[in-house]
Amino acid sequence: MRPAQGRQTLVPIAPDTGQYSNVKNRNLLLKIHFGFLLLVFLNFALRQFTDFSIGSFIIFPLKIIIYLTGLILFFRTIKPFQKKAMYFALYLLSPLGVILSWLFDSLFGAIVGSMFFWTIAVDDSIKTSDNYIISKPFSGFLAPCCSYNVKRNYFYILERKLGQFQAEEVDWTSAKFIVSKDERTVNLKYHFIYWNRSVDTTLTLY
Repeated sequence: MRPAQGRQTLVPIAPDTGQYSNVKNRNLLLKIHFGFLLLVFLNFALRQFTDFSIGSFIIFPLKIIIYLTGLILFFRTIKPFQKKAMYFALYLLSPLGVILSWLFDSLFGAIVGSMFFWTIAVDDSIKTSDNYIISKPFSGFLAPCCSYNVKRNYFYILERKLGQFQAEEVDWTSAKFIVSKDERTVNLKYHFIYWNRSVDTTLTLY
């Protein structure tokens, strides 16, 4: 019996596992990037309208991950070009803009650099006592010295800002502080660097 003429056997085409894996990884990076970005934005809104916020030691790694995933996704979306690439280009162009601004004019570079690092920086924890934290907020490269925040920690995750105070030439390595029961003042004992003497003072938070 002769085989039928013109009939062809269809051979299934194997999927491109490499391309599928790239798409899967890109989608995962997108979820991580925008998920953490939403969390950081909600924390920013919470901080603006209340005295509470998520701990800086949690927010700072999230911001670094947001920046790194944004940088990676720029190269993942530029070829083939996608509209998302215009957004992710900010993560590449921002630091380049800071460098070029600094080379053009140091004062202008300091202003642009302050704006860039303000999006990444968090309060720098300097001293802790019980559940209280003294931290230094990032105010830019041209901000006056020396403002400090006093916060109370809850469950190692949340922080509540009690207020802030001004103090200059503080040697924080040996400093000690106690927050009053009503949490309106802080007793600060420290070594005053400029006059080389010990200081014991009570500061009102504002």
